[in-house]
Amino acid sequence: MNIFFSRTHFLILNSLLVPDGAPPNVTARNLSSTELLVEWNPLPAKYIHGVLLGYQMNFTRDKANATKVLNILPNVTNYHATGLERYARYVISLAAVNEVGVGVFSDDVIVWTDEGGKFCSIFLVNLFYKSHWCTNQINCN
Repeated sequence: MNIFFSRTHFLILNSLLVPDGAPPNVTARNLSSTELLVEWNPLPAKYIHGVLLGYQMNFTRDKANATKVLNILPNVTNYHATGLERYARYVISLAAVNEVGVGVFSDDVIVWTDEGGKFCSIFLVNLFYKSHWCTNQINCN
């Protein structure tokens, strides 16, 4: 911040910068086989350099060719992602945005969705019953 004084006036100029810190404590966890919850703490005011307009989240399914860019309101500190691929690896990073632009991104957070679904197998069981062999199919649900 630059402050200029004269005999009768003073002027304060705030250098326009993008946020120079990443949102702290970015975490992610799976809620199901198709849902994730991403959470973070608000960026401290000393790193914002102006008015916090929100957050930008980069959300990528591992080995995908595209990154989904999400714009999140400034008073929000979590994101509930739904409709995701089962048992997939996701890479997430987050940055604060002010009137100048997008700031520093957090370190990547890596999280997997659950495998999900019921495990079901068909077993063929050979039984010796009353002097001869039988084959029964057992379905497990």
